[in-house]
Amino acid sequence: MVVSEEYEQDFMNTKSNELTPKTPSYELDKQIQDKRVIDRGAPTIPLHNFIDDLLIKVKPSQDSTPLPMFYALVEEYGLIIYDKPLDRIKDGKIISPREIAPSNELLDTLRLRERHALDCFNDYHFDFWGALSKESKYAVFRDDVAMAYDRAGKSEFPWLNIDNALIWLNVGEHTLENLESKSTQGDKQKPWLIADPRDPQPVEDWYTPARYFARQLVKDDSTLLTKRHLLAGKVVQSLTNVGIKKRGGIKPFFSSTVLKAFSNVSLG
Repeated sequence: MVVSEEYEQDFMNTKSNELTPKTPSYELDKQIQDKRVIDRGAPTIPLHNFIDDLLIKVKPSQDSTPLPMFYALVEEYGLIIYDKPLDRIKDGKIISPREIAPSNELLDTLRLRERHALDCFNDYHFDFWGALSKESKYAVFRDDVAMAYDRAGKSEFPWLNIDNALIWLNVGEHTLENLESKSTQGDKQKPWLIADPRDPQPVEDWYTPARYFARQLVKDDSTLLTKRHLLAGKVVQSLTNVGIKKRGGIKPFFSSTVLKAFSNVSLG
C-alpha cells in the first residue's frame, strides 16, 4: 500500500503525540496553585490559626494577648471574617461559597470567652476555642488581612506558609485595590461594589453597597420592604461587617443616613 507523504507525516505526528503524554490542564492548574500555596501560604486560614499562631507571635510583649490586636483589625481597620475557610480556587477565582460572619456578634463572643479564660487562668486544660464550635470554623482571607494592615499603615502582614511557619508578606502585592487595578477579580469577590445599572447615579460611593445589601436582605425577608427603618439598621450592620463606615473609617453609619441611598430605587 502506497501512502502520501502528507498521510505519513500526519501518522508520525499522531504517534509522537501518543508517545509524549501531555499534562492535563487540571493538573497544570493544581501545580500552579500548589506553588502559590508553597510560596505564600493558603489563600484563607482558620480564624483560630490567625489569632493563636500568627498574632500571638507578633504581639508587642510576652504579657499581652493577641485578641486586642484582632479586635482592632476588625473594628478599626475593617478586617472581614468568613464563616469557613476557602475550599477551592479555579482559574484564579474563588469558587467555594462563603458568607461574611457578623463581626459585632463575633467580637462579643470572643470578649466573653476572654473573660472566661481569665477566670480559668490556672486551669491548664482550658480550651479557648473548645466551646466555640461555630466561631472555630471561621476564617480570614489573605487579601482582606492585607487591606486591614494597609489601613493600619503597615507595609507587611503575617501569614502561614505551607509548613505553618510565620512569614511576612508585602501588603502592596496582596491588597484587593491592587488586584482590582489589574483585573475585575476584586469586583467578583466583592459583588456589593458593582452598581445595579437600573439605579440612579449614587451621590456617595457607599450608596452602591447599601443598595446591594438591602436587596439581599429583602430577598430573605420581603416584609422589610415596608419596614425601611429596620431595613436600614440591618444594612448598617452589613456595611460595618465589610469595613464600610462613616468618613474616617471608624464609626458606623446612622440608619437615618443609610435611608438616603434607597430613594428612587427598587429594592425588590
